[in-house]
Amino acid sequence: MNEAFNYALFVKNTLKEKTGSESYIEFSGYKGYHVWFFFDKPVQAKSGRKFVNFLVNEHKFRPHINVEIFPKENKLNPNAVGSLIKLPLGISVYTGKETYFVNDNGNKILNQFKFLMEDIIKIPESSVNNILNLQNTSYGVPVVLNQSEISEFKILLDRCHVLKYLHDKARVTKYLTHTERLSILYSIGHTRDGKDMINYFMSLCANYDPKITLKYINKVKGSQYAISCYKIREWLSYITSQVGCNCKFELEKGEYPNILLHLRNTGIGVEEKKEKPAELNMTEDKFGSQAKIDVKYEPEEIDEIIMEFLKRKKEIIIAKESYNTSKEKIEGLFEGLKSDKINTRYGVLKKTYEGSNIKFIMEI
Repeated sequence: MNEAFNYALFVKNTLKEKTGSESYIEFSGYKGYHVWFFFDKPVQAKSGRKFVNFLVNEHKFRPHINVEIFPKENKLNPNAVGSLIKLPLGISVYTGKETYFVNDNGNKILNQFKFLMEDIIKIPESSVNNILNLQNTSYGVPVVLNQSEISEFKILLDRCHVLKYLHDKARVTKYLTHTERLSILYSIGHTRDGKDMINYFMSLCANYDPKITLKYINKVKGSQYAISCYKIREWLSYITSQVGCNCKFELEKGEYPNILLHLRNTGIGVEEKKEKPAELNMTEDKFGSQAKIDVKYEPEEIDEIIMEFLKRKKEIIIAKESYNTSKEKIEGLFEGLKSDKINTRYGVLKKTYEGSNIKFIMEI
C-alpha cells in the first residue's frame, strides 16, 4: 500500500512539475489509490488517455503494482457503454470501507465534500496541450525497419502466436511488463537483425528509451542461445494459455525449440553458426531416463557463471520472502472478512485446506 501511494504521489508531483496543475489522490477503500484529474473543459478520451499515459510512464513502478487508466477506450460504438468509472466518495464492495481523498502525507482530508466542491483546482486546457506536446517530442518516436527486417519480423509474427500477442498488446496499450520485454529480448534479440527489431518493438511502448534499450541489447551474446519455448511458457503462462505455444519443430542433434527455428530455410534472420564456447557431450545413463552433460568452459567464463548462479540464488530468496509476505496478507484478508472466499475482479478466491496446510484457489 505504501508503494502504491508513493507511485500515486509520483504521478501527482509530475503533473505539478510539468504544468503547475493539480491532481488528487483518493484511497480506494480496498488495496490501492485513485488519482483524479478534473479538467476545466471536456477532453477527448484519446487525448485524456495520452495525457495520463505520459504521467504514468515518467516513473518506473514495480511489476506487482497494477495501473489502470479510465476510461479504457479512445472511442465507442454508438450503443456501447464502455468502461465504468467509480465516482469519488463511495463504498468499496469488497471491504465495505469508504473511499476518501487524502493529502500528500496520506492522511484523510477532514471535510470531503467541502474539499471536493470548493478546493478542487481544475486542469486548464493549456496544461493538457503542454503534456501532449511533451509526449510528442519525447515518446512514441517510431523506429523504422528496412525491407529485409520487415520480412524477417513478419515471418516471426505469422508463426509465433506469443510474439504476435505481445506485438498487438504493445501497439494497443503502449505497455509491456518487464518479463514480456525480456522474453522479446532473449528471443528475437538473437536474430541477425535483432538490434533493430528490439528497438522497433520497444518504440511501440510509451516509455521507450533508446539508451536503456541498448543497455539490455548489449546483454544478448551470440546468435546460438535464444530463450527456449519452454522458458517462454514458464515466464508468460498467462499468455500461452490463451494463444497457445505448441509449435512443432524438426530438431537436429543438440537443438531445442526456440523462435529462431521459424527462420530456418527462409534464407534470412540467423547469422552463420559460430564456434560454440562450450563443448557438450551428452550420453544416456544406464537407465535411459536422464542425460549426462560434460561441459568444458573457457577460464574467463567461470567467474561469470558463478556470479550468475549467486545472483539467481539471491533472487529466489527474495522472491520466496516476498511470496511469504503476500501469503500472510492474503490470510489476513480472509481472517478480517471472516469468510473462506473473496470475490475479486479476476474471479472468486477460495481458501481450502489440505491436511494442516492452507491452500488458495482462484476460480475464474
